[in-house]
Amino acid sequence: LKSPALNGSQLISNATLRTCDDFEGGILRLQVMASVQPPNDMFVVSIDGVQAAQLVGVWDWTPVELGISPGQHRVDFTYQYNMFNLDQFPPNGPPEREGAVWLDVVGLGNTQRAGRKKEVQIVEVEDIFGNRHQ
Repeated sequence: LKSPALNGSQLISNATLRTCDDFEGGILRLQVMASVQPPNDMFVVSIDGVQAAQLVGVWDWTPVELGISPGQHRVDFTYQYNMFNLDQFPPNGPPEREGAVWLDVVGLGNTQRAGRKKEVQIVEVEDIFGNRHQ
């Protein structure tokens, strides 16, 4: 999943993952490349509205792991452009900055005891265009 090219009229792109009520808790694992740098842009992962990770200047694929407690949750992957509402950005940003975020190999595994089997169900995902998928 790649963030779209944003401009002055659109400042945030968001993808959302939701777990169901009977989710038993687990580890959210993903690979991220966040070719972003404040004040131009940044990438934030929030769980239930609380910032769980902020990634900037991640020029290579990097593993990220976040624990998620049992129950229903909303995980937001947010690319923010010009979050300080600047009229002009400082010159000479890092040459590696592409102004985009890539997510890959997103998985949500549960932490159940051995011998018990239960599927993890993702109830809904909202893509960067605001389309909801179930």
